[in-house]
Amino acid sequence: MPKKVNVKAKDVSDVSDNENAFDEAEDDQDSMLEMIALVKQFQKRKTTKNSAKSAAFEAKKDALYTEARKNAANAIKEGIAYIEQYKLKISELKAREISQDHYLKGLSLFQTREEAMAAVLAAFPPLLDDLCHRRAEAINETSAMRKHVFYVCISSVLKFR
Repeated sequence: MPKKVNVKAKDVSDVSDNENAFDEAEDDQDSMLEMIALVKQFQKRKTTKNSAKSAAFEAKKDALYTEARKNAANAIKEGIAYIEQYKLKISELKAREISQDHYLKGLSLFQTREEAMAAVLAAFPPLLDDLCHRRAEAINETSAMRKHVFYVCISSVLKFR
């Protein structure tokens, strides 16, 4: 036969308190799970944002590096073309170069001309001396006349004051 269970009022209230405590613990656990889910979602969004920023940064960096490589390659090509151009120019100048022997020959001709001119001038020294003296006299007369004209101009200006 079954036994009779004597349940007291105190025991019933303990059970309901335990059930309430269990429900509260379950509610607390649910709210904790919701908070954890929100934090995970926030971190996921933050990670996505950072990932997008990082991807954009990497794309810009790659574009800069590509452009820099392209510019460097162009600079190298232009530099090589520049060097080749000036190598050709130097070789052309060397081809047109005249040796010093040519100029030395011309120098001897110049000395010959100078000697010939000295001989001509030696043949007519009285004429040159006469020309030099007459020219010196003309210059001196002109200078004296200038001084006189200057003096007359200054004195006339002073009279009008």
